[in-house]
This record gives sequence, structure tokens and C-alpha cells, in this order.
Amino acid sequence: MGAVASHRTAARVHGLEVPAGGADEVTIPRVERRPHRSELRFHTTTLAPEDVVDICGLELTTVARTLVDLCRCEEQFRAVWAVERALARELVSTEQLEAALGRCRGVPGVARARHRIAVARPLSGSPLETAGRLALVDDGLAEPEVQFPITRADGREALVDLAYREKRVGLEFDGRSEHGMETAVFEDRDRENQIVLRDLTIIRFSWFDVFGRGRAYVRTVRGAIGEVSPRS
Repeated sequence: MGAVASHRTAARVHGLEVPAGGADEVTIPRVERRPHRSELRFHTTTLAPEDVVDICGLELTTVARTLVDLCRCEEQFRAVWAVERALARELVSTEQLEAALGRCRGVPGVARARHRIAVARPLSGSPLETAGRLALVDDGLAEPEVQFPITRADGREALVDLAYREKRVGLEFDGRSEHGMETAVFEDRDRENQIVLRDLTIIRFSWFDVFGRGRAYVRTVRGAIGEVSPRS
């Protein structure tokens, strides 16, 4: 087996959620070593026949193997989001992911990939919501519920992005991109962070909160649910 399109390149062919741009990526047998080029990035490993598919004459890694590779190599929240969307769209099954992981024994980063696939939640509504959830868990907090159902004050049903049910605290995330709002608007969100909807306190966050002020974001959630940081 020769060069096989993989990682972000295979992800784009399969319609997976990955960032645009960057060099094309291919996987070649471990015995072959080639220097990266500006337009092409090589990965060296041995692929099982079950991990390769032919689409219109192009050999590339399957959806399951592509997601495993993304989870080995990509930034955590982007990799987990890719898995979540693939599961939600039924492009892959948990059984297929487990089988692909099993064929990757000894491949660098496979333990990382296994963990990231395990924390994927197909109900997640946006990459920001995923990043916010993972940041809380990474800091030692219990995992909040995803897409928590509530009844609004007007009687209509709604879903809250994340929630700590027993604490009656819900977290809402502005799903627009990190470039979609001005910094001043992000900072004004502080004044909106105590909105009560029936008996659920809603705290609102943006890209700037999660990525620009990550520690403050986690502290805000800890304070809202009455959890003291073990680092304090």
C-alpha cells in the first residue's frame, strides 16, 4: 500500500468538521520517510486494509480511522467536535471507532485518541460548547449535562447548552466564531451573567470568555455551582 490521503485531507473528503486551509496530508508506510513540503505533510505508519477506502480512485483513510488520527494529532476541542458531529450525522458508529482504535495499538497518540473519543457527546451544539465543557472537566469539575431541557417562563420548551441540574445552573454559549463579535461586546457579557429563567440561573459565555479568559471562565462556573478550586 502506497500513499493514502489522511488526517485533515481525508476529513474534508468525508465531510468532517475540520478547519479550512493547511497542507494536504497523506500517510505512507513506516519504512518510507519523506521530508514535509509546504503543500504536503507526510505521516508514517502502517495502515490496515480495513482502515482504507477508495473513493472515485482516491485512496484515503476511512471515516473511523480519520477521526482516530484527528484525535491523535489535532487540538483537543476540534478533534472531539469532529467526532461529535460525525456521530450525530451517523457518518460513523461507536463500534467502528472502537475497531479502528484497536487496530492502532502501538501507534503514537492512540491513548490520547481513545480518551477524546470517549468524551465526545453527539448532542453538543457547537465547537464552543464542546470547548467549554472540556475545559470544565479538565479543571476537575463534574461534567455538565449537554442540551438540558427546560420549560421557559412563557411555557415553551427549550434546551440549555450545558447544565448542572442539581445546582440549578445553566451555561449558554454564543456560537458565533471568535471573529464574529467585537471585544467590547464580549466584555459587556459580564453584565448579562445573572439571568434567571424560572428557577434556573443562566450564565452566558462567548469565544472570548472560553479562549481569551479561560481561567476566569472556569472560576465563574465554579463560583456559580459552589465548587472551590483545588488549586486555591
